[in-house]
Amino acid sequence: MKIVLYKNSDDTVSIIYSTPGISDSKLLSFVPVGLSSLLIEDTDLPTEDMTRFMSVLTADFDSPTQPNIRIDLTKAKELVKNDIRQYRQSKFAINDLAIRDAMLADDKEQLATAIKERDRLRNLPNIVNRARSLEDLKSLKIE
Repeated sequence: MKIVLYKNSDDTVSIIYSTPGISDSKLLSFVPVGLSSLLIEDTDLPTEDMTRFMSVLTADFDSPTQPNIRIDLTKAKELVKNDIRQYRQSKFAINDLAIRDAMLADDKEQLATAIKERDRLRNLPNIVNRARSLEDLKSLKIE
């Protein structure tokens, strides 16, 4: 099935999917005026986690014969970091209480455990920075 990719003014990529009976020219007419577009087969899209990384899809709109459609790794890393920030928010609050309680109870073992968890949470974005591929990002375990 044919689809149209077009580059928005904020450098994001949008997709227009075809339906049976729509001509290529009609499909292209849905692209906002003045934006670069590509008419491609849906099989040309990257298959890995399109729903997860759709917002970081990129293509070379200046080369319609070789559009190099891919997921931007740098932007995908930022997406994962944002997920980590949301995950850590409640975890830090719980951990702060655990540190406080351990200090009040003078429980050195529990304090050490809570500090170790705090440090683990702090270092999660560094793990994302070390990812060299989309597969590395997908394999990250933040829990």
